[in-house]
Amino acid sequence: MNNNRTWQTLGAILAAWVFSSMQVSAMNDGLADTPPMGWNCYHAFGTEPDEKMMMRATDAVVSSGLQAAGYHYVSMDDGWMAKSRDTNGNLTANPTRFPSGLKALTDYIHSKGLKAGIYLACGQETYQNLPGSLGHETNDANQVAAWGFDFLKYDYRTMPGDPRRDCKSEMIAMSLALKNTGRPILYSMCEHGRSQPWTWAADYADMWRISTDIKDLASGSFQGGWGYNKIINDKDVSLAAYAGPGHWNDPDMMIVGLHGRHTWMGPGCTDTEYRAHFSLWCLLAAPLLLGVDPANMTPFTSNTVLNAEIIAVDQDTLGKQAVRVNHTEGNLDTWVKPLRNHASAVGLHNFSGATTNMTVQCSDLGLGSNVVMQVRDLWGKTNLGPFTNQYTATVASHECVVLKISPATSP
Repeated sequence: MNNNRTWQTLGAILAAWVFSSMQVSAMNDGLADTPPMGWNCYHAFGTEPDEKMMMRATDAVVSSGLQAAGYHYVSMDDGWMAKSRDTNGNLTANPTRFPSGLKALTDYIHSKGLKAGIYLACGQETYQNLPGSLGHETNDANQVAAWGFDFLKYDYRTMPGDPRRDCKSEMIAMSLALKNTGRPILYSMCEHGRSQPWTWAADYADMWRISTDIKDLASGSFQGGWGYNKIINDKDVSLAAYAGPGHWNDPDMMIVGLHGRHTWMGPGCTDTEYRAHFSLWCLLAAPLLLGVDPANMTPFTSNTVLNAEIIAVDQDTLGKQAVRVNHTEGNLDTWVKPLRNHASAVGLHNFSGATTNMTVQCSDLGLGSNVVMQVRDLWGKTNLGPFTNQYTATVASHECVVLKISPATSP
């Protein structure tokens, strides 16, 4: 078994080396000119997806208004496979959960004007101990393409007894395999930032994970919810230069509106924290992949994820990720995201436990002195009028106020 793993690893490395030596860009595929938007089943339904669930979710993405707002991918996560490959070495779907087969599922998703996503794992097994794709990249990419999928989340798993592995080469091997299928498949690389993919993956993936998984945990939790927002603040702040049209930093699927779905780990976030979470993802030009059940969103959640003006910040075609221009350790952050037409989106993010005033200056936006700014509150959907040199907002505890600011005229 260990020998097989060694040869599979070496095969992936060799394929990646040959590909990289050709000096051919695998991306620029036009699939992610703006950050991808969609829905993934994991947070709402865990790791036991089935065809009825996926079809119901597809219908809900349409009826809820998510499709019209730009959420176009409907994706399965881990757990869809049969326990072993067939006699030809091909992956098959769990026959109990997908009696009609995966081609029937993608046909259904496509019939609604949406795109279909699927999950594979780079390793001997997935996290649900189902067949992994290490050493099977060509076979599995061809199978995914034949089923008609449009999006691949490619996870990464190591196991006891694995030889030393080269994460970068293995991820590139799947990129090459997908490209060679001839089918446009958006490649979401999920190796959790192990190899600093932001430094090299733009030629191979449309998006790449930068860190660990997010969970819907209460305030102060290290790896979830509000606590995860703090991790992303510190992790993603240095990565803005690596994001742009066709290649995006991915801080993980969103937990907006789950309301304690991960109850086995503790209570979830508040609505204010969910809205701040969504604000931050849009400022960071992050892929917007929802986890909430689209058929059971609260009005607050629906209003949050369907806010066209906030989504427009994320989808701005300039493709710039926000930079953090002011930072008070553990308390207050100011983010600025350049937009088209000389405008900027500004996020005033209050991590403290009390309501406070936060001020954005002309200098934060790279403007000169004595500049008149037109300011719009994107959550309040209100024009706040012209201000000279600075604007001060009252920001509640754990809130993120998002402003659109455009220079007007000099006084």
